[in-house]
Amino acid sequence: MYHNHVDLQLKAYTDADWARSLIDKRSTIGYCMLLGKNLVTWRSKKQLVVAQSSVEAELLAMAHKGDADVICGGPPCQGISGYNRHRNADSPFDDERNRQIIVFMDIVNFLKPKYVLMENVVDILQFAKGSVGRYALSRLRLPQFALPTHDVILKYGAPTAFERNIVAYDEGQSPDLEKALVLGDAIADLPPVISLSPPFLVS
Repeated sequence: MYHNHVDLQLKAYTDADWARSLIDKRSTIGYCMLLGKNLVTWRSKKQLVVAQSSVEAELLAMAHKGDADVICGGPPCQGISGYNRHRNADSPFDDERNRQIIVFMDIVNFLKPKYVLMENVVDILQFAKGSVGRYALSRLRLPQFALPTHDVILKYGAPTAFERNIVAYDEGQSPDLEKALVLGDAIADLPPVISLSPPFLVS
């Protein structure tokens, strides 16, 4: 029954449970749209994939394939970094923090963005023979890499197990590369930061 009133504001609400199905652990999403106080459309549907977390279930409820051009993310560094003396190199995905890369790659696979930017987590190429980094690459359908155009500041190198994922010139070749890019190059064209209280200039 529709009410006659002047409120023509369109509102949408969405929600998702997490792994509610006892059979296949998939989440159910639901949404409704109201024009003023009148309910005009609604739907409830089981998600196509099993969400690894409640955050992923909510994201899948809101997003559609092709909605995102760029996705930034990756695993937290605590389970990988060499500063963690208790990291599990024998079975890295037993650590809940490292399993976040599975969630991240599930989201990437679902949304299929044009670009994926993953944080350069310290030791991701060294830890457990690069298994976490190699897992992330294995989930992407990547084109043939172009040869490098800029030099690289190499720190610690990469494990032998990761060599097939490295793009480089053959030994003996002498390419004319641009200088390595660093953080300063990325932020050099930003305007100076000015604080008015107390007055000083940061450049």
